[in-house]
Amino acid sequence: MSWYEAAAYCRWLGQATGRGFRLPTEAEWEKAARGRDARIFPWGDRFAAARCNVRVGGLDRTVPVGRFSPAGDSPYGCAQMAGNVSEWTATRYTPYPYEPDDGRDDPDGEAERVTRGGSWHSPVLRARTSSRGMNDPDFTDNDLGFRCAYDAEGQAS
Repeated sequence: MSWYEAAAYCRWLGQATGRGFRLPTEAEWEKAARGRDARIFPWGDRFAAARCNVRVGGLDRTVPVGRFSPAGDSPYGCAQMAGNVSEWTATRYTPYPYEPDDGRDDPDGEAERVTRGGSWHSPVLRARTSSRGMNDPDFTDNDLGFRCAYDAEGQAS
């Protein structure tokens, strides 16, 4: 699924439900995965193959959401933030340091977009909550997907 398709689905879902669905920003995605204690993996600081779907697990395919829950969930209860599919974010790829007002979260344009979380095909390093990837927005692959975020009462959820 391309970034354009993922963003279009979020817009469609928002229109269909009357809620403000969209792709999460990179910062939102990272907070949802790491929590307030800056975990290395969504479940803690030690890798555990039984808590995510990455290459060393040997599944060699995507699996249904929830397969690794609740043991692999983030502190906020988000499932599969590590592995399964790399996830598109709304954020344009811009090198760190992070500057919230530098235009990186502008949803328009054809800039490369940040992906997070690693996939079933990724090495362990890509499953770390701090790992960043990027692709052209029209790129598609069988290990690339997305999750939706929404704004509820002015707060991203």
